[in-house]
Amino acid sequence: MKHADADGIIGEVEEILSTPINDNLVPQRLHIRDDAAKLLIEIIAKTSGDYVEIGSFVGGSAILAAGAMEMAGRPGIVFCVDPFTRGETELDTLVLPQWVPSQHQTFWSNIIRAGHQHRVVAFKQYNPPFPEPIYFRWFSVGLIDGNHIFPGPQLDAHTLAKRITDYLLFDNAEYIDVETAIQEMLNTGEWEEYRSVEYKSGRGEEGKTNIFTVLRRIGGTHEVVS
Repeated sequence: MKHADADGIIGEVEEILSTPINDNLVPQRLHIRDDAAKLLIEIIAKTSGDYVEIGSFVGGSAILAAGAMEMAGRPGIVFCVDPFTRGETELDTLVLPQWVPSQHQTFWSNIIRAGHQHRVVAFKQYNPPFPEPIYFRWFSVGLIDGNHIFPGPQLDAHTLAKRITDYLLFDNAEYIDVETAIQEMLNTGEWEEYRSVEYKSGRGEEGKTNIFTVLRRIGGTHEVVS
């Protein structure tokens, strides 16, 4: 569905995640929220290339990205890299009832309900290695939101940095290892900090404070959709 502004896109994602695909499941919430969600939408809407994220969980950020492309009326593909293992491990199959969908099933259910299946391509795997079909592809924007503990953020940052033309996004920059990965990127002299915002991921004011940080490639294209 095409929305006129960021609030409409965020509202749609919130509604989808709060309406489980199974009546027995607990409603979910969008993790990247408020100013962070609006910043992600703003950046994707003003660039013109594809988007890639490492760490997709159940599709909230992917729907935000696809919605931003729709809002801007521009082409573009949303690529997702995630092992989608929740609900599929040997322990999960032993302890979870059969009616509980896997993370992978939930991800695609949410993408389809948002009507963005034509824009989304998901690779069910860990990084590294980066998916072979897109190994030599360039992306305008990349989001790192996978494992927040060393060496995960560093591996993901170095993987995406050489493939991103404009903006490199980090969720959960409050984690020391994510902060270290960001600093490593800044130390290369190829990136500058564009913006950083805080948001609450929990319910109400008691929720956990998260930091969403955006780096911009120095001398990048920073393409704007006309």
